[in-house]
Amino acid sequence: MGDTAIAVLPFSADGFMSALRSAAVPGYTGSIYVEFAIKPEAAQKVELNITRRTMYKANGKQEQQTIPATGDPAREEPIQNCVGDLRSKLCIRPTILAVEVHYNDGVLSKYQVVE
Repeated sequence: MGDTAIAVLPFSADGFMSALRSAAVPGYTGSIYVEFAIKPEAAQKVELNITRRTMYKANGKQEQQTIPATGDPAREEPIQNCVGDLRSKLCIRPTILAVEVHYNDGVLSKYQVVE
């Protein structure tokens, strides 16, 4: 990964805590549903880091490698198939999608996490 890229990016819990406090008032009995969302601008910040690995035989000699020709259909089609298969999974999402929090007379009594 690059110097500034990280795989997991925790965020401040202050907003979540504020949402929970908003319902923690005497007399409130019910639930709140807090959704976690990522703004579309975050997708523009995704960084791909490529690591190439070279295979060596046990005797220390490098495996024979050739440089692929650009636009070679025998190489392009498997790449397009791979991207097509994975396209719907190339997304960013929080680990927790939402939390439903239940209150009884303003006191948090239980919560359910939606993942």
